[in-house]
This record gives sequence, structure tokens and C-alpha cells, in this order.
Amino acid sequence: MENEELKTLQEELDVLKWNDTQARGGQDACGTYDYCVKCDKSVEYPCAKAKVAFEAKPAKKAKPASDKAVRVRKTTRPKKAQ
Repeated sequence: MENEELKTLQEELDVLKWNDTQARGGQDACGTYDYCVKCDKSVEYPCAKAKVAFEAKPAKKAKPASDKAVRVRKTTRPKKAQ
């Protein structure tokens, strides 16, 4: 996400936090959102970066290689009599 997009998102989130703080009788809403678990207040646009990180889809973990990389196909045909 570009810096300008982060800035815009941060401004939107700041307004949301302000309105929620007012609705809660002045109790700060900072840290109460789901995405706050990803927050690093030492960076520029912390709320925006936390929200983007929180909403990012986690990468799929690679399955460990098995000992039998090639499996033998089992058939249901009966064995021929010799």
C-alpha cells in the first residue's frame, strides 16, 4: 500500500476512533479494535498499517515432504492366476 493511501486510511481511522471515544463518554477507543493486535505505535500511520496487516490473508504453509513422494496406485483388479 502506498504512503498516500496509508495516510488517508489513518485519517479515516482517527475520525472513527474520535467518534467512538466520544460515544464512550471520553474513554479512549485506541486499542479496542480487532486490528490493534498488529499495532506498532512507533511507526508512521500505526492504525492504518495495523489494519492492513490484520486484514492480509495469511500465506499458506507448505506441506512437509513425505517419505513417499510417489505413491503407488492401488487397483481393485484381482491378480491373474499364474
